[in-house]
Amino acid sequence: MDKITVSLTDENLTQIEAIQEAEDLSRSAAIREILEQYDDLQTEYEDLHTKYEQLNKQHTQLLNRYDERESLVEFVKTEQKKRQASISTRLKWFLFGMD
Repeated sequence: MDKITVSLTDENLTQIEAIQEAEDLSRSAAIREILEQYDDLQTEYEDLHTKYEQLNKQHTQLLNRYDERESLVEFVKTEQKKRQASISTRLKWFLFGMD
């Protein structure tokens, strides 16, 4: 392993010392542990982000399908209304519009 020298803030050093005490590690081992945890968290983040993008895409597709179905329901209701209307009502709609 390579040796390096780093400058740390008091807060960073306190965090490393807390890990050292909690897991009975040397300072170097505590820093390696932090780096491994970071790598694990980065991988987990990427997996979750991918899942989020997939779910967001599915959500958008479902909303589009819902909108399409809603439009179809409105069309069917309008067609049923037209078919049930009397001839005079149909003529009025033809001349002046349905609404």
